[in-house]
Amino acid sequence: MISWTSPRVLTLAATLCLTACAGTGSSGPGACPPWPVAGPAVAAELERLPPAEYPATWGWIERLARLRDQLQVCRARPTDG
Repeated sequence: MISWTSPRVLTLAATLCLTACAGTGSSGPGACPPWPVAGPAVAAELERLPPAEYPATWGWIERLARLRDQLQVCRARPTDG
């Protein structure tokens, strides 16, 4: 079983969060990061995870969906520049 407080898991989570904040060479100040697309392989795996048995995972996926929506709003805003 995975311990969500283990150093390895916490390091992975921090790395994922920080890489989402990192800019790319073509992004300017205030630019929104790109949204990573999961793709068909991830979709196939998720089809095998029943929400009733993995409520935390599906809750996290719902939060990711809300973040995606927020990023779309962010991208639609005019930039100062």
